[in-house]
Amino acid sequence: MGLDEAIQDMEDEERRISERNAPRPSESQKKLVGKVERFYDKIGVAAISLSSRVGVGDYIEIDGEGNEQLGIIISSMQINGNDVRSAAAGQSVGIKVPSKVKTGGNVHLVEALQQINE
Repeated sequence: MGLDEAIQDMEDEERRISERNAPRPSESQKKLVGKVERFYDKIGVAAISLSSRVGVGDYIEIDGEGNEQLGIIISSMQINGNDVRSAAAGQSVGIKVPSKVKTGGNVHLVEALQQINE
């Protein structure tokens, strides 16, 4: 493992810790933006079918295992293997996730936290 990879791993772990400790938004602060079509375990990517626009920097919550909600800030996403900054309703995107998510699970944009990030 090179220095860049080690730094990236540390940054990823810091982000996971801060996301676990973040306050949980109420349901009224969430907007349904898609569903998980498939989870690719080996590469840690969720394929998501979108019903609304999302972009890099958006904070989303995805249904995880059991009743768990996985909150992440979208750092990158792809359509057909190509990096994109945003995607619209009707498109399917691949988003890297730190842990397993549930196929068929809902994906919500957390609007209160989104306004803070803008």
